[in-house]
Amino acid sequence: MKQDLKIGVIGAGFSGLCAAIQVKKQLGLDVEIIDKDSDFGGTWHVNTYPGCACDIPSHVYSFSFELNPYWSRYQSPRQEISAYLRSVAAKYGLYQQTRFNTEVVAAHWIESDQLWKVTVRKAFWSAHGATYGDTEELYYNVLFGAVGPLMVPNKPEMFDSFQGKVVHTAKWDNSIDMKNKRVAVIGSGASAIQTIPEIAKEAKSLYSYQRRPAWVGPQIGNFYSQRTKTIFSWFPVLMRLYRWLIFILLDRNIRIFNRPEEFNEIARQRFTAYMTKTLTSLNRKDLIEKLVPDYPVGCKRIAYSRIYLEGIARENVYVERSPIAAVKSNSIVTEDGEEREIDVLVLATGFITQDYMGPLQIYGQNGLSLKKYWAENGFPKTYKTVTVNQFPNLFVILGPGSGLGHNSVVIMAECQVNYAVDCIRKMMKKSVKSINVKAERAEQFSSTLEQELSSTVWSRNCMSWYQNAMGKVTLLWSRSVTEFWWTTRSANLHDYEQIKAVKQS
Repeated sequence: MKQDLKIGVIGAGFSGLCAAIQVKKQLGLDVEIIDKDSDFGGTWHVNTYPGCACDIPSHVYSFSFELNPYWSRYQSPRQEISAYLRSVAAKYGLYQQTRFNTEVVAAHWIESDQLWKVTVRKAFWSAHGATYGDTEELYYNVLFGAVGPLMVPNKPEMFDSFQGKVVHTAKWDNSIDMKNKRVAVIGSGASAIQTIPEIAKEAKSLYSYQRRPAWVGPQIGNFYSQRTKTIFSWFPVLMRLYRWLIFILLDRNIRIFNRPEEFNEIARQRFTAYMTKTLTSLNRKDLIEKLVPDYPVGCKRIAYSRIYLEGIARENVYVERSPIAAVKSNSIVTEDGEEREIDVLVLATGFITQDYMGPLQIYGQNGLSLKKYWAENGFPKTYKTVTVNQFPNLFVILGPGSGLGHNSVVIMAECQVNYAVDCIRKMMKKSVKSINVKAERAEQFSSTLEQELSSTVWSRNCMSWYQNAMGKVTLLWSRSVTEFWWTTRSANLHDYEQIKAVKQS
């Protein structure tokens, strides 16, 4: 079976790279990667807005099998992460195994052949949209869905009436000049928090429209010295120990989120004290009421930034908390009657995170749509967040139930990939052609996860992107990463319906 096994990976970000590398390392098999963009990196290739950086420490936001002693700072900018991913891809020869500028239109499970038929087309992207080529059909025995949730920008229709310059942070246009312009930034998530201080340096005036402000904490650490980088390079065991220490400290924070009655109030007091003290020192006590949230810490993603509060406290920055009532051709009107004329509109409105797989359509047994299946259930059913009943030989990486609010999703992706690779290894050993997780296994796992998430701080009423339209938290894992590793440490094919490969005579 080994030499005939064709494996496809959709996505060339962290999770797609991880899948391709581990299949090569552990199974000795080549893969074919498909990605709609022009290079490796996923969200770190696409997002180029000013100030774009990771809010998770660099030494855990990287592969355990490819540690990097040369991170410049505790939390790295986008450019470094993108360069890191390209270098890892080059090291493992993945450029020769990747179809770039190729969009997956749909994937169909062909029951009679026990194969995935993947329909693709060439796609070339510009600021004005995409140009498409002819479609092509590819066939794989095993398929990895590794596109992640940060794929499709969220562009609220109410802003379509604005006639000035409009840019979404996920599709940044560097040709737009912000200098001496009246700029409105919509949103209060990570991209807004990173973008506002940079835009405020040039803009004549910046209006920050925030429905729900973010909890902001101090950014820990700064630049790594050359001496530290050298020590990590010469003594990798020290770098690995440092990574492990950061991981443990982050993983302990899960108590703030899944045991809010015991620990969240302590966190709330500390964050409130930090924000109040910082704004007071900046002579902006007037912003305390506007910027200190009224919901539990962690319900929305926490922001850690050295410069955000400094940036938003500038004299040319105005915080608007009143909901937007109307958007006109050159202005924004809020419910309190205030109207602001705007030259440039920046949509820091995040992604459509509940639309799993984005525009990609995946059809399993009997033509069942994965999107429809997950939507109809209210809570996306998976087994160990990796496999889905009625979708044989499909492994989902960083899909429902595997996001985090307290640690590195790269580690989660590694756990998921190792579980998937173990499945494939055991399939090869037992000459199994396909596996389909049993419905009762997926039901039991998903019901437990849904119940656990309902009691976490993420389920509170703060309208976060973790929640679906019914208010259910679907994106996140409910426990520590350590517990996730234990959950996915090995695969048991008894959890799956199996179809044996036909032996050749």
